[in-house]
Amino acid sequence: MPESQLIDYHDAVQATDVRVNWMDMCKDIHRYVFGVMSLVTAVCIGATSRYHQKLYKEQAMERVCNWLMEFGLPPIPTIMMMKQIRAVISGSWVLALIEPGLFQPADLDLYVPQGAMTVLEQFLSDTGGFIEVFKDKSKTKSAEYTGWRVTSITRVRYFKHEPTDTTLNVIETESSAPTAVFMFHSTFIMNYVTWNTLVCSYPRSTCDHRGLVSSDTTDMPPRTQTNIIKYIRRGFKIEHSPSKCDKQHTCGASAHCPDTLRSVTDADTMRSTFLNTDDNTPDLVDPTVEWKLASCRACRPEEAPVSKSGYVGNSSFSATVTDLTGDDEGEGSVYVSE
Repeated sequence: MPESQLIDYHDAVQATDVRVNWMDMCKDIHRYVFGVMSLVTAVCIGATSRYHQKLYKEQAMERVCNWLMEFGLPPIPTIMMMKQIRAVISGSWVLALIEPGLFQPADLDLYVPQGAMTVLEQFLSDTGGFIEVFKDKSKTKSAEYTGWRVTSITRVRYFKHEPTDTTLNVIETESSAPTAVFMFHSTFIMNYVTWNTLVCSYPRSTCDHRGLVSSDTTDMPPRTQTNIIKYIRRGFKIEHSPSKCDKQHTCGASAHCPDTLRSVTDADTMRSTFLNTDDNTPDLVDPTVEWKLASCRACRPEEAPVSKSGYVGNSSFSATVTDLTGDDEGEGSVYVSE
C-alpha cells in the first residue's frame, strides 16, 4: 500500500473517531508501522506472537539487505562471508539500522579477526567495484573511539565502492571482532551485527536516543568532542550520570553503572536473530566478551565526581579503557593502514 493511501486511511479513522483493532488492519499497515519504528521496539512486539516475530524478522532483514546494498555489498553472499570468517559490522551503520530515519551513515565498518583479511579481499574482488584507497597514517584514527586507548585493533584498510561512491572500512582485530566495539566513546553505538544476529548493549536508552560517554575524564580530545556533537545533532542526548539512563539505578547491578561488569550474554543486552529460519539461535561470534564503562561522573548527580577507568576483555584478551594519558588529538587507537 502506498504511503499516501496509508495517510488517507489514518485520516479516515480519525475523522470517524472509530477505534480500529490492530489485528483487523491489513498486513501492509503492519509492515509500514514496523518499518518506521526502532528495532528495539520491534523486538519487544515480536516477542508477543509468532506473527509479530515474523514481522520483526522481515523488517530487520529488509533493513540489513538495504543498507548492505547501499554500500555495494550483495546481502546473502556478504552474510555467508561474515559467517565464514566470524566478522561483525558495527559503528553508525548499525545505529542507523536500529533507529531508522535519523541520519545516513557515512561509511560501513566491518570488523574481522586476524587471519581473515585474505578471504575478505577475495570476496571484494569477486564482488567487483571495490578499490583500495590509502589515507594519511597520522589521520587514520577511528571516529568511534576516544582517548589514546589500547585496543585489539591491528590495522584498518579502506575500500571505496566506485559505483555507489561509498567507503568500506575493514578493521582487523587481534582478538575476536566484537572486543573493539566496547571501547567506543558512547553507549548508543555499542552495538554490532553478526551474520544472523543484532546485538544492542543498551537497548532501552538507545531506543530513547540517550546515552553515556564512556570516558574517565571530562577533558576529552577535541576530535572526540566533535564526534559526540555529531551524534547530538543526529538526535541523541548525552546524559551526565548513569542513574539518568537506568529506570532504577543500583550500583554494581544496573546496566549503565561503571561498577557493573557487563556481558553480551547478560539480561540487559538485546540479542535477536533476523534470519527467517527455524534455527533462532543467536550467533554472538564471541559470547565471552565482557566490559565495564569508563566514567568521570558519579552515579547520581548529587554525589561527588569520581574517575573510573573501564575494562574490555574476553577469554584471551583484556584492556583498560582510559583517556587520562595520550596526545592532544588522540581519538582512539591508531589505525595502522598498509
